[in-house]
Amino acid sequence: MNIVPSFQDETITIDNASWWMNHSIVVIREDMLAEDSEWIGNQATRVVNAGTQFARIESSLGSANILLVKRMVVSGVVAVQRLNGRVKTVNLPQDAGKLLSQDLDYIAEQINKYNAPSAPMTEAQQQDFLPSANGQSETTLPTTN
Repeated sequence: MNIVPSFQDETITIDNASWWMNHSIVVIREDMLAEDSEWIGNQATRVVNAGTQFARIESSLGSANILLVKRMVVSGVVAVQRLNGRVKTVNLPQDAGKLLSQDLDYIAEQINKYNAPSAPMTEAQQQDFLPSANGQSETTLPTTN
């Protein structure tokens, strides 16, 4: 199954890493959906010796960040000045596998940061929230005796 992401979702531009050149820019889809996780998982596994008694499924965790970037980055370019004066430029998402490992890790970290679960509400926040969520307010509902 080939799941194509919808780029009509909300997008955001991540902050450049401190070592990237100023013209670098990476735009990601803000929300990683269940279908995105499934696509990454499906792409990271393969069947070896299919149709034989030795068939097995292999997964490659090393490519997970490359797949994450290919799936979640809408567009981008990362330019890094190398020690020898050369500028390494990578166009995203198509060339995600050509990123330097620290650049790949940084982009994956940013994607994961935006998709981290929200912190649970404190007890005080829940107490403040619940009456208004239920519509139980002296100003919105008449009180009965």
